[in-house]
Amino acid sequence: MKSRVLLFLVSAALAAAFFSSCIVEITPVSGKVVNARDYFLDGVDGVTVTFKKADGSFEKTTVTASDGSYSMGYTGEGLYKVTARLGDDWFFIPQTVYVGGWLQSMPDILGI
Repeated sequence: MKSRVLLFLVSAALAAAFFSSCIVEITPVSGKVVNARDYFLDGVDGVTVTFKKADGSFEKTTVTASDGSYSMGYTGEGLYKVTARLGDDWFFIPQTVYVGGWLQSMPDILGI
Protein backbone atom coordinates (compact mmCIF):
# COMPACT_ATOMS: atom_id res chain seq x y z
CA MET A 1 0.00 0.00 0.00
CA LYS A 2 2.84 2.40 0.89
CA SER A 3 4.52 1.71 -2.45
CA ARG A 4 1.31 2.66 -4.31
CA VAL A 5 1.06 5.94 -2.40
CA LEU A 6 4.72 6.66 -3.08
CA LEU A 7 4.27 5.82 -6.78
CA PHE A 8 1.23 8.10 -6.94
CA LEU A 9 3.11 10.98 -5.27
CA VAL A 10 6.10 10.60 -7.60
CA SER A 11 3.81 10.47 -10.64
CA ALA A 12 1.93 13.56 -9.46
CA ALA A 13 5.19 15.44 -8.88
CA LEU A 14 6.48 14.54 -12.35
CA ALA A 15 3.19 15.57 -13.96
CA ALA A 16 3.21 18.89 -12.06
CA ALA A 17 6.80 19.56 -13.15
CA PHE A 18 5.93 18.77 -16.78
CA PHE A 19 2.79 20.91 -16.94
CA SER A 20 4.35 23.84 -15.10
CA SER A 21 7.06 24.00 -17.77
CA CYS A 22 4.52 24.21 -20.60
CA ILE A 23 3.89 27.71 -21.86
CA VAL A 24 0.33 28.39 -22.93
CA GLU A 25 0.07 31.40 -25.19
CA ILE A 26 -3.30 33.11 -25.14
CA THR A 27 -3.86 34.94 -28.39
CA PRO A 28 -5.17 38.49 -28.01
CA VAL A 29 -8.25 39.61 -29.90
CA SER A 30 -7.31 42.03 -32.67
CA GLY A 31 -8.88 43.78 -35.61
CA LYS A 32 -9.19 47.03 -37.50
CA VAL A 33 -11.71 49.84 -37.86
CA VAL A 34 -11.79 51.23 -41.40
CA ASN A 35 -13.34 54.22 -43.14
CA ALA A 36 -15.88 52.80 -45.60
CA ARG A 37 -16.35 56.29 -47.11
CA ASP A 38 -12.79 56.06 -48.42
CA TYR A 39 -11.92 53.95 -51.46
CA PHE A 40 -8.70 52.83 -49.75
CA LEU A 41 -10.44 51.75 -46.51
CA ASP A 42 -7.97 53.68 -44.35
CA GLY A 43 -7.93 52.94 -40.64
CA VAL A 44 -9.78 55.27 -38.24
CA ASP A 45 -7.86 56.59 -35.23
CA GLY A 46 -9.34 56.98 -31.74
CA VAL A 47 -12.42 54.75 -32.13
CA THR A 48 -13.70 53.13 -28.94
CA VAL A 49 -14.31 49.42 -29.62
CA THR A 50 -16.40 47.45 -27.13
CA PHE A 51 -16.71 43.67 -26.85
CA LYS A 52 -19.77 42.60 -24.85
CA LYS A 53 -20.52 38.93 -24.28
CA ALA A 54 -23.95 37.92 -25.55
CA ASP A 55 -25.09 36.84 -22.08
CA GLY A 56 -23.93 40.16 -20.58
CA SER A 57 -21.35 38.53 -18.30
CA PHE A 58 -18.32 40.31 -19.75
CA GLU A 59 -17.52 43.66 -21.34
CA LYS A 60 -14.17 45.06 -22.42
CA THR A 61 -13.26 48.27 -24.24
CA THR A 62 -10.19 49.46 -26.15
CA VAL A 63 -9.29 52.37 -28.45
CA THR A 64 -7.88 52.10 -31.99
CA ALA A 65 -4.35 53.17 -32.85
CA SER A 66 -3.45 55.68 -35.59
CA ASP A 67 -3.80 52.98 -38.29
CA GLY A 68 -7.23 51.88 -37.03
CA SER A 69 -5.97 48.68 -35.44
CA TYR A 70 -6.92 47.50 -31.98
CA SER A 71 -5.85 44.69 -29.73
CA MET A 72 -6.93 43.49 -26.33
CA GLY A 73 -6.12 40.54 -24.13
CA TYR A 74 -8.01 37.31 -24.62
CA THR A 75 -11.67 37.86 -23.82
CA GLY A 76 -12.66 34.25 -23.34
CA GLU A 77 -14.50 31.96 -25.69
CA GLY A 78 -18.04 32.86 -26.65
CA LEU A 79 -20.41 34.98 -28.70
CA TYR A 80 -19.78 38.75 -28.54
CA LYS A 81 -21.47 41.87 -29.81
CA VAL A 82 -18.80 44.25 -31.08
CA THR A 83 -19.63 47.94 -31.29
CA ALA A 84 -17.60 51.03 -32.13
CA ARG A 85 -18.08 54.72 -31.35
CA LEU A 86 -16.41 57.99 -32.40
CA GLY A 87 -18.53 61.11 -32.01
CA ASP A 88 -21.81 61.91 -33.72
CA ASP A 89 -20.40 62.20 -37.25
CA TRP A 90 -19.66 58.48 -37.55
CA PHE A 91 -21.79 55.35 -37.78
CA PHE A 92 -20.14 51.97 -37.29
CA ILE A 93 -21.83 48.74 -38.27
CA PRO A 94 -22.12 46.52 -35.13
CA GLN A 95 -21.13 42.89 -35.45
CA THR A 96 -21.82 39.67 -33.64
CA VAL A 97 -18.73 37.45 -33.65
CA TYR A 98 -17.63 34.18 -32.12
CA VAL A 99 -14.31 34.32 -30.27
CA GLY A 100 -12.64 30.97 -29.72
CA GLY A 101 -9.84 28.67 -30.70
CA TRP A 102 -6.46 30.05 -31.70
CA LEU A 103 -7.66 32.45 -34.40
CA GLN A 104 -8.67 35.72 -32.72
CA SER A 105 -8.55 38.07 -35.70
CA MET A 106 -11.83 39.90 -36.12
CA PRO A 107 -13.37 41.11 -39.38
CA ASP A 108 -12.95 44.82 -40.14
CA ILE A 109 -15.44 47.17 -38.52
CA LEU A 110 -16.80 49.50 -41.19
CA GLY A 111 -17.38 53.14 -40.37
CA ILE A 112 -19.39 55.60 -42.45
